Amino acid sequence: MTAPALSRDLVDELERALRRAHVEAPDLADALALALASYLERAFACRVPGKPQPQQRARGKVRYRVALDELTGKPRRRGFVRMADPVRSTAWKGAAGWLLQAAMRVEARARGEVARPLEGPVAFHVRAVFPRAKADAGDARLWNAKDQGDADNVAKAALDAANTIAFDDDAQVARLVVEKLVAARGEEPHVALEVAPLGAIAPPAFRRRL
Repeated sequence: MTAPALSRDLVDELERALRRAHVEAPDLADALALALASYLERAFACRVPGKPQPQQRARGKVRYRVALDELTGKPRRRGFVRMADPVRSTAWKGAAGWLLQAAMRVEARARGEVARPLEGPVAFHVRAVFPRAKADAGDARLWNAKDQGDADNVAKAALDAANTIAFDDDAQVARLVVEKLVAARGEEPHVALEVAPLGAIAPPAFRRRL
């Protein structure tokens, strides 16, 4: 279903109202800004089931080949190191990219368009929900400060998965939000990814408490 057209004057007034709202209610304004971007532009989200897989360090493997020595002209065995992405990281990024592409196709079909990467600056929201330990108190979600992967590695894996699919280049990501959480009691671990264009709204002002 295509969103009804809004006049340019109304869009401008909404953007001005959002900038004013950032002073008094920044969290609400953030949510409204993303909702406006989703309404006016293309935005999509997907959920990658299973335990989050932060980006791991590339691993080097020593390979050998036989080449002629430049001085003696005799065959000589030489070694070189080839860096490779770990299998678990590669598998997770492949699955995440496939699910993002499927979400894009659904969103594009609803608008009567062809799925294509977003252009210009984008916002990227990554919410990694890790498995809950039996010893964790309570039932609600918790912030995850455990040694289960750094937030920047969670973001790196998600950016690699979305690159060339959700956007042409991860340099387009002008706003990146990463959350590490412990699942609520009974909730399955997963990673939620949301991508939205930033071209429809002005960037928010810094919050006073920062």
